[in-house]
Amino acid sequence: MIPRLRTQWLALLVVMLVVGLAWISATRVSATDINPTGRPPQPVAGHPAPDFQLVSLDGETRSLAEFRGRTVILNFWATWCGPCRVEIPALEATWQGYGGEVVIIGVNIREDAATVSRYVDELGVSYPVLLDTDGTVGRLYNVQAFPTTYIISPDGVVIEPYTGMLSEPLLRTRLADLGASPVEGVE
Repeated sequence: MIPRLRTQWLALLVVMLVVGLAWISATRVSATDINPTGRPPQPVAGHPAPDFQLVSLDGETRSLAEFRGRTVILNFWATWCGPCRVEIPALEATWQGYGGEVVIIGVNIREDAATVSRYVDELGVSYPVLLDTDGTVGRLYNVQAFPTTYIISPDGVVIEPYTGMLSEPLLRTRLADLGASPVEGVE
Protein backbone atom coordinates (compact mmCIF):
# COMPACT_ATOMS: atom_id res chain seq x y z
CA MET A 1 0.00 0.00 0.00
CA ILE A 2 2.73 2.51 0.92
CA PRO A 3 4.74 2.01 -2.33
CA ARG A 4 1.57 2.66 -4.38
CA LEU A 5 0.86 5.88 -2.44
CA ARG A 6 4.45 7.00 -2.91
CA THR A 7 4.18 6.39 -6.68
CA GLN A 8 0.96 8.41 -6.86
CA TRP A 9 2.55 11.32 -5.01
CA LEU A 10 5.61 11.15 -7.26
CA ALA A 11 3.39 11.14 -10.37
CA LEU A 12 1.44 14.12 -9.02
CA LEU A 13 4.67 15.99 -8.32
CA VAL A 14 5.95 15.34 -11.86
CA VAL A 15 2.65 16.55 -13.37
CA MET A 16 2.74 19.70 -11.23
CA LEU A 17 6.35 20.36 -12.24
CA VAL A 18 5.57 19.99 -15.94
CA VAL A 19 2.48 22.22 -15.70
CA GLY A 20 4.44 24.82 -13.69
CA LEU A 21 7.29 24.92 -16.20
CA ALA A 22 4.82 25.19 -19.10
CA TRP A 23 3.06 28.10 -17.35
CA ILE A 24 6.34 29.91 -16.68
CA SER A 25 7.43 29.44 -20.28
CA ALA A 26 4.10 30.63 -21.70
CA THR A 27 3.82 33.75 -19.53
CA ARG A 28 7.45 34.84 -19.53
CA VAL A 29 8.11 38.37 -20.78
CA SER A 30 11.26 38.71 -22.80
CA ALA A 31 13.93 41.10 -21.55
CA THR A 32 13.77 43.05 -24.82
CA ASP A 33 10.07 43.75 -24.25
CA ILE A 34 10.95 45.40 -20.95
CA ASN A 35 14.22 46.98 -22.02
CA PRO A 36 14.80 46.98 -25.78
CA THR A 37 18.27 48.52 -25.45
CA GLY A 38 19.80 46.24 -22.85
CA ARG A 39 21.12 49.41 -21.18
CA PRO A 40 20.31 50.65 -17.69
CA PRO A 41 17.54 53.25 -17.41
CA GLN A 42 19.05 56.75 -17.57
CA PRO A 43 17.81 60.12 -18.84
CA VAL A 44 20.27 59.87 -21.76
CA ALA A 45 19.56 59.36 -25.47
CA GLY A 46 19.51 55.67 -26.33
CA HIS A 47 18.73 54.48 -22.79
CA PRO A 48 15.35 53.47 -21.38
CA ALA A 49 13.68 56.39 -19.64
CA PRO A 50 13.66 55.91 -15.86
CA ASP A 51 10.17 55.11 -14.63
CA PHE A 52 8.59 57.09 -11.82
CA GLN A 53 5.29 57.66 -10.05
CA LEU A 54 3.87 61.07 -9.21
CA VAL A 55 0.49 62.45 -8.22
CA SER A 56 -1.44 64.41 -10.85
CA LEU A 57 -3.42 67.58 -10.27
CA ASP A 58 -6.49 65.30 -10.27
CA GLY A 59 -5.04 63.40 -7.28
CA GLU A 60 -4.30 60.21 -9.26
CA THR A 61 -0.96 58.45 -9.00
CA ARG A 62 0.46 58.18 -12.51
CA SER A 63 3.59 56.47 -13.79
CA LEU A 64 5.63 56.94 -16.92
CA ALA A 65 5.28 53.21 -17.67
CA GLU A 66 1.51 53.51 -18.17
CA PHE A 67 2.13 55.52 -21.33
CA ARG A 68 4.30 52.83 -22.93
CA GLY A 69 3.32 52.25 -26.55
CA ARG A 70 2.94 55.95 -27.30
CA THR A 71 5.48 58.68 -27.91
CA VAL A 72 5.90 60.74 -24.74
CA ILE A 73 7.02 64.33 -24.41
CA LEU A 74 8.09 64.68 -20.78
CA ASN A 75 8.33 68.36 -19.92
CA PHE A 76 9.77 69.66 -16.62
CA TRP A 77 8.68 73.20 -15.76
CA ALA A 78 7.77 75.72 -13.06
CA THR A 79 5.18 78.53 -12.88
CA TRP A 80 7.85 81.21 -12.36
CA CYS A 81 9.71 80.19 -15.56
CA GLY A 82 9.10 82.68 -18.41
CA PRO A 83 10.23 80.36 -21.24
CA CYS A 84 8.00 77.61 -19.80
CA ARG A 85 4.99 79.91 -20.10
CA VAL A 86 5.87 80.71 -23.73
CA GLU A 87 6.39 77.00 -24.54
CA ILE A 88 3.10 75.73 -23.06
CA PRO A 89 0.91 76.72 -26.07
CA ALA A 90 3.16 74.63 -28.38
CA LEU A 91 2.87 71.67 -26.01
CA GLU A 92 -0.91 72.10 -25.77
CA ALA A 93 -1.24 72.31 -29.58
CA THR A 94 0.82 69.13 -29.91
CA TRP A 95 -1.32 67.38 -27.28
CA GLN A 96 -4.49 68.39 -29.14
CA GLY A 97 -3.06 67.77 -32.61
CA TYR A 98 -1.95 64.15 -32.27
CA GLY A 99 -5.15 62.61 -30.89
CA GLY A 100 -3.59 60.48 -28.17
CA GLU A 101 -0.80 59.05 -30.34
CA VAL A 102 1.54 61.46 -28.58
CA VAL A 103 1.33 62.06 -24.84
CA ILE A 104 2.48 65.27 -23.24
CA ILE A 105 3.29 65.01 -19.54
CA GLY A 106 4.05 68.20 -17.68
CA VAL A 107 6.04 67.71 -14.49
CA ASN A 108 5.98 70.71 -12.21
CA ILE A 109 8.89 70.75 -9.81
CA ARG A 110 8.72 71.92 -6.19
CA GLU A 111 5.46 73.87 -6.25
CA ASP A 112 2.21 73.23 -4.42
CA ALA A 113 -0.93 71.91 -6.11
CA ALA A 114 -2.97 75.11 -5.58
CA THR A 115 -0.36 77.31 -7.31
CA VAL A 116 0.07 74.87 -10.19
CA SER A 117 -3.69 74.37 -10.58
CA ARG A 118 -4.37 78.12 -10.86
CA TYR A 119 -1.58 78.47 -13.43
CA VAL A 120 -2.75 75.48 -15.51
CA ASP A 121 -6.34 76.79 -15.48
CA GLU A 122 -5.16 80.26 -16.52
CA LEU A 123 -3.23 78.88 -19.51
CA GLY A 124 -5.82 76.28 -20.51
CA VAL A 125 -3.53 73.28 -20.14
CA SER A 126 -5.41 70.02 -20.77
CA TYR A 127 -2.54 67.51 -20.88
CA PRO A 128 -1.60 65.60 -17.70
CA VAL A 129 0.30 67.66 -15.14
CA LEU A 130 2.15 65.80 -12.40
CA LEU A 131 3.54 67.26 -9.17
CA ASP A 132 7.15 66.60 -8.20
CA THR A 133 6.81 68.49 -4.94
CA ASP A 134 10.13 67.35 -3.47
CA GLY A 135 12.13 67.40 -6.73
CA THR A 136 12.92 63.65 -6.68
CA VAL A 137 11.99 63.03 -10.31
CA GLY A 138 13.71 66.24 -11.39
CA ARG A 139 16.91 64.94 -9.81
CA LEU A 140 16.36 61.52 -11.40
CA TYR A 141 16.19 63.25 -14.79
CA ASN A 142 19.08 65.58 -13.99
CA VAL A 143 17.00 68.73 -14.53
CA GLN A 144 19.38 71.68 -14.20
CA ALA A 145 17.27 74.39 -15.91
CA PHE A 146 13.70 75.06 -17.00
CA PRO A 147 12.18 74.03 -19.25
CA THR A 148 13.81 70.64 -19.76
CA THR A 149 12.08 68.16 -22.05
CA TYR A 150 12.65 64.52 -22.96
CA ILE A 151 11.20 62.92 -26.07
CA ILE A 152 10.64 59.24 -25.36
CA SER A 153 9.87 56.65 -28.04
CA PRO A 154 6.86 54.32 -27.82
CA ASP A 155 9.18 51.54 -26.57
CA GLY A 156 10.29 53.74 -23.65
CA VAL A 157 13.71 54.83 -24.92
CA VAL A 158 14.93 58.42 -24.57
CA ILE A 159 15.28 59.86 -28.07
CA GLU A 160 16.47 63.31 -27.19
CA PRO A 161 16.75 65.53 -24.14
CA TYR A 162 16.27 69.28 -24.63
CA THR A 163 17.08 72.13 -22.30
CA GLY A 164 15.32 75.33 -23.25
CA MET A 165 12.13 76.25 -24.98
CA LEU A 166 10.64 74.03 -27.71
CA SER A 167 8.63 75.35 -30.64
CA GLU A 168 5.71 73.67 -32.34
CA PRO A 169 7.62 73.23 -35.66
CA LEU A 170 10.50 71.52 -33.82
CA LEU A 171 8.07 69.21 -32.00
CA ARG A 172 6.32 68.32 -35.27
CA THR A 173 9.64 67.56 -36.96
CA ARG A 174 10.83 65.31 -34.14
CA LEU A 175 7.48 63.54 -33.96
CA ALA A 176 7.46 62.98 -37.72
CA ASP A 177 10.92 61.41 -37.37
CA LEU A 178 9.30 58.94 -34.95
CA GLY A 179 6.46 58.21 -37.36
CA ALA A 180 3.78 60.16 -35.50
CA SER A 181 1.27 62.05 -37.61
CA PRO A 182 -1.09 64.81 -36.54
CA VAL A 183 -4.80 64.11 -36.65
CA GLU A 184 -6.20 65.21 -39.99
CA GLY A 185 -7.79 68.64 -39.91
CA VAL A 186 -5.91 69.73 -36.77
CA GLU A 187 -3.17 72.28 -37.21
